[in-house]
Amino acid sequence: MVMHKRLFKPVTALCLVFFLFFQAHAQQTAPVVAGWVEYAKVFPNNILIKAKLDTGAKTTSINAENMQFYEIDNKQHVRFRLINFDNDAGLFDYPVIRTAKIKRHFGNQQKRPVIQMTLCLGNRKQTVEVTLVDRTGFNYQLLLGRNFLKNNILVNSAKTYLLKDGCSSLVD
Repeated sequence: MVMHKRLFKPVTALCLVFFLFFQAHAQQTAPVVAGWVEYAKVFPNNILIKAKLDTGAKTTSINAENMQFYEIDNKQHVRFRLINFDNDAGLFDYPVIRTAKIKRHFGNQQKRPVIQMTLCLGNRKQTVEVTLVDRTGFNYQLLLGRNFLKNNILVNSAKTYLLKDGCSSLVD
């Protein structure tokens, strides 16, 4: 019986530590519910754009106007312009990490350059692969695909603009 009393306090303390650790971890990764359209920020220029949350798209895609390709040390780079709904413009320059083949609704495949880009939705800031395409004629300049949404973002398809801007307080 004496042995059990000596073990009880350390075991209880250890259980408490594990419980608190897992509670804190669960709170950090708790799912956030977003509408099917939300405002997102594109870093490092902090441009606010309208984003469609597209659970049918594997990869995130952004509007890239006037794409210009060039090489540095045998590595392909791309420079492009992004203009938001308020006509705020940003010039972006990234190395191309690969080329993706995108299946289109009408059967064709399209090759698109892929870059690593930092985006923020609500208070979820992530660096993800993004395909570049000219979306000038579309309503939404950013499609957030499953590669962004998989980190505990649930989409309510009946609502829009559910998230508050938590991106402003996050630094790049």
